[in-house]
Amino acid sequence: MISIDHTLISTEYVDIIELCVQFITNRFRRIKGDVKWKGYHIYSNDAGITCYLQPNRFSEYKKLFIAFSPHKLHNAGIHNANNVTYSMLLLEISKLMVGLGIRRESFCCFKIVSIEIGTNFEVKREPFFILNSALMIGNHFFQRTTYQHYRTAGNRRKSSKYYKAKFYIKSAQTFTNTGLTHSELGYCPKNTMRFEIKLERAGKFTFLDFSNLETLFKDATEEAFKDYLAGEFNKVFFFCLESIDARKLRTKPQLKNYYRFGVDRYWTGLNAGQRSDKKKFYSKLPKLFDPQEEMRNCFPFPCKKKP
Repeated sequence: MISIDHTLISTEYVDIIELCVQFITNRFRRIKGDVKWKGYHIYSNDAGITCYLQPNRFSEYKKLFIAFSPHKLHNAGIHNANNVTYSMLLLEISKLMVGLGIRRESFCCFKIVSIEIGTNFEVKREPFFILNSALMIGNHFFQRTTYQHYRTAGNRRKSSKYYKAKFYIKSAQTFTNTGLTHSELGYCPKNTMRFEIKLERAGKFTFLDFSNLETLFKDATEEAFKDYLAGEFNKVFFFCLESIDARKLRTKPQLKNYYRFGVDRYWTGLNAGQRSDKKKFYSKLPKLFDPQEEMRNCFPFPCKKKP
């Protein structure tokens, strides 16, 4: 199922902002923000909804940003580890907006600034084995983070500065208040992974009209999100030396590349053209199992097999 996580929407309609301010100042608490939001008046609540109000020189608010996670709102702001229906996510968005005094006919006055779309799914192999096998997405290598169970890619070069891919073991994620993992708390099975894409500047993407919050409520949007995620997941290159059936390697090029594949940082030392050739070579080697095919079969949305 599609999951919508961290989302940022905004409006510059003054009458809408004035209406929202009444609810925000009465129901939210004022907090300090980071440097990114310098000059804004920031309000937050326990459900994880944060409102950023930008005042002009007359102390009138000229812009409003609202940050929230529909998936976490469905779980009282606690987690996004379970599976929920798309209609449930839309219900949470509607409840949030109505709670700020915004009627449905005014949803079109808000644009989607950034949005994270993802999905949780169960895998058949040991999750860390799969995580370590996820080498690249497109031309971008997955990078390790401070969290052992977490990898990210993109957002480092000009071509991907509006985009970040995340692939991690959702069941191994620790819940801050208890120190227990999501699976230990019963939020998801222990072999649950999550793949998500953060559109950091949603307006730069054209597969949906992100200039209008109402887009999320259109009939075709859920399928558009599924197709987009499946297409991105299909770009992930899974590599593991253990998948190769070394007993069936016969030719000198097969054996030579097999040993080269085992060299530390081998893939990062190649240029884009060389990597493309070696990916194809790896795909044609005799296998004990095919990690690429296994992950396509685990992913909840159909991934078209590359020719």
